[in-house]
Amino acid sequence: MFFGLIGLFVGPVIGAIIGEVIAGKHMIDAGRAGWGSLLGNIGAMLAKLIIALAMIAIFLVNVPSPF
Repeated sequence: MFFGLIGLFVGPVIGAIIGEVIAGKHMIDAGRAGWGSLLGNIGAMLAKLIIALAMIAIFLVNVPSPF
C-alpha cells in the first residue's frame, strides 16, 4: 500500500525472511523461505493473468458482436 508495485514483491520476501529469523532459523533457511515467497507470488500472478485472459477469450467467442 505504501510502496506500490515494488512493495508488492519486496514486502512478502522481507516478511518471510524476518519471520524465519525471528523463529530461530538460520539465514540460509530464511533466504529459501523468502525465495519461495517470491516465486509463489510471481506464479500466482501469472496464473491469474492466464485465467483472466482465458475468461476474456471465452467471453468474446460466446457473445455475438454488435457490429
